[in-house]
Amino acid sequence: MTTATRICQTRTYHRAESAVFLKTREKYGGLSNMAGGFPLEVNGVKIRTSEALYQACRFPHIPGIQYEIITQRSPMTAKMKGKPHRSNSRTDWDAVRIKIMRWCLQVKLAQNWDKFSELLLETGDMPIVEHSRRDDFWGAKPVDGETLVGTNALGRLLMELRERVKDEPKENLLYVAPLPIDGFLLYEDPIKAIGCRNGCPSEGQAELMMDDNGHDRVSDEPAEMEVASPPSAQIAETGGNYTLPIADCSVININNATASGLAKAKLPGIGPNLAQRIVDYRKEKGPFESREDLTAVPGIGSKTIAKIGTKITV
Repeated sequence: MTTATRICQTRTYHRAESAVFLKTREKYGGLSNMAGGFPLEVNGVKIRTSEALYQACRFPHIPGIQYEIITQRSPMTAKMKGKPHRSNSRTDWDAVRIKIMRWCLQVKLAQNWDKFSELLLETGDMPIVEHSRRDDFWGAKPVDGETLVGTNALGRLLMELRERVKDEPKENLLYVAPLPIDGFLLYEDPIKAIGCRNGCPSEGQAELMMDDNGHDRVSDEPAEMEVASPPSAQIAETGGNYTLPIADCSVININNATASGLAKAKLPGIGPNLAQRIVDYRKEKGPFESREDLTAVPGIGSKTIAKIGTKITV
């Protein structure tokens, strides 16, 4: 019997004997894909939650939708951004979604080891159950005050990961290989391995976001965190302000660049004509407030913005 077949079987859970999570601020809320405070980084792209990463993996063939999902501050908004496009999900989505969810959870663990492994181990040997009011595939629905019934695929993947934390060396879990499936892409680039095999720190290790008192932020809407688009430049945090590394001299300020300067920068998808349109639009409408404002310029869409990524600033 395959893993997918086993996971698809329905289970019955008793609340008092299970580690149940629904809201992200509850005791086991950090197990939810909606939980903040577990930032990720894949191919140099900073992603706020495992929910946003999972939803972006639906659309490897449409980088513009991936960008819309990843740049949302709220994980629920990220999920909703992809909802209108679900009919255009990757054609094998139903066949690979469990594999992708398992991979997303492994990335969450590798890049948030101390916090996430501790939370998994806190559940002991109890069944881990996502309480869901509507979805009895990823979670389980309550049938009365004590009983939940459903496939609980997310909970069962978390239990699988918990056993690996118990049984395997930490260094094994700090490395996450890309999935061997067709079209495993982020912004048109193949997704690379997270970390390395010899136990060195994860290449994509993301710092936990802290509030002013030094506590982890666990809000559904984490405070300002720069989400990089394609990974041409990393965002570094300095004194609470996000700045571009000094080594990256290719960043163009679209509010003061000339048309010739934009054209010479060789930004993906921006030739001399579009460069002039950007300058003309800026003169007519005023300065751009964000990179996304460029989509108001005729001929520039979200896919172009995703390709340009952090090569531009405002």
